[in-house]
Amino acid sequence: MNQFRQNPFMFYLRTLTYVLSALGLRLVAFAPLLLLLLPAGSFWRWFALLTPLMLIFMVLPLRYSFADAIVQKPRQRCFSFDTAFSVENYGEKLGESLLHALNVIKWGIPLLAMLLFAGWYYLFPLEENSIGILKLLNEIGEWGAGVWYGVSDFFVRLFGGIPAEHVKGGWLEGLAVLVIALGIGLLILLYGIVRNSCNRYIWVVATREERTPRTEIRRRMRGRRWLQLLVALGNLVLLAPFLVFALLNVFHSLGSVSDALSGMLMGGGMQLDLSNLTIPLALAFVLLYLPLLPVRRIITANFATARRRHAVPGDDAAGMPDSPMTRSIHASQTVSDVPMPEAPVVFDWVKRESIGYYPKAEPVEAKENHEA
Repeated sequence: MNQFRQNPFMFYLRTLTYVLSALGLRLVAFAPLLLLLLPAGSFWRWFALLTPLMLIFMVLPLRYSFADAIVQKPRQRCFSFDTAFSVENYGEKLGESLLHALNVIKWGIPLLAMLLFAGWYYLFPLEENSIGILKLLNEIGEWGAGVWYGVSDFFVRLFGGIPAEHVKGGWLEGLAVLVIALGIGLLILLYGIVRNSCNRYIWVVATREERTPRTEIRRRMRGRRWLQLLVALGNLVLLAPFLVFALLNVFHSLGSVSDALSGMLMGGGMQLDLSNLTIPLALAFVLLYLPLLPVRRIITANFATARRRHAVPGDDAAGMPDSPMTRSIHASQTVSDVPMPEAPVVFDWVKRESIGYYPKAEPVEAKENHEA
C-alpha cells in the first residue's frame, strides 16, 4: 500500500486515534489540579501550577504539529503520527501558538469586562446577600422593561398605532437582561475563535513554501470571511447532537429553573443534584463529540488550505489585465513563476577587461570564428 495515499476511512481512523491520544495528554496536563483537594497549607498544592505550564509548553505547540500532520501535500492523503507528535521547529510553534491565543483572548475582552464590572460593582458589595441580589435583579428588570417599552412605543407611534400597557419588570426580566448581555459578549468571543480557526493550517502552508505566515493568512482569507463563517456553521451542525443531548439532560435535571432560582434568591437555598449527569454526559462526549471531531478538523483544514486559482497576468483568455496588482498576485504564487534569464549576462567591458588581464585568453567571438 502506498504510504502517502491512505484510503479515506484509514485516514479518518488515524486522525481519530490521534484525537484520543491528545485527549489523554490534556488529562495529564490537568491532573495536577487534583492536588488542590489536599488540606490548605500543604506543600504539594504548589505543584498545581504545573497545569498552566504544561498547557503552554506541551499542549499548545502540539496543536500546530497536528495541523502539520493533517494538512496534506499535493496528491497525498496520509496522517503521520510522527508529524503529529513532532517537536521539530518547537520554538516557532510555541511562538505561533501563544500569538494565536492572544488573538483569541482579545475577542474575549468585552465578555471579561462585563464579568468584572458585574462582579466588582454589584455582586462583591452584596457579599452573597440573597435579598440584595433579588433587589438588584428587580432594578435591572425595571430598567430593561423601560428600555424595551421606550423603543417599542417609538416604532408603534411612528406607524400610527397605540402603545400597549406597560408591565413593570421583575427579577426574571433582570435575569434575562444579564443573559442577553453575557450572550452578546460570548458571541463576540465565538466570532474571534472562528476568525482565527484557520490560522494554524495556513501557517503550515506558509512554512512549507517559505512565506510569511501573517501575509499568507491575509492573502488566503481576503474575501473569504463569509465562507469561513459558513464552514463554522457547518461544524456547528456536526456539534449539534452533543450540545442538544447535553442541554436536554441538564434541563431535565434542573427541573423548573425559575422555581429553583426563586428559592435560592429568597434564602431557601438551591438544592440541585447533578450527580446523575456524569454518566450521560460522558457517554455523549465519547459517542457524539469525539467521533465527529476529526471530521470538523479536516473540513476546516481543507477550507483553509484550498488553493485560490488566479489567472496569469496578461492572459487574454482569462480576462485578467496586466496590472501591478495581478503581477504581484502572480509573483506570490510560487518562486518558479518569476522569469529568470537563460544564461548569465556578461557585459562587453567585462570581456575586454578579462582578455586584458589574461593575455592568453581568446575572445569568445574570435574563438567561434576560428572554429568555423
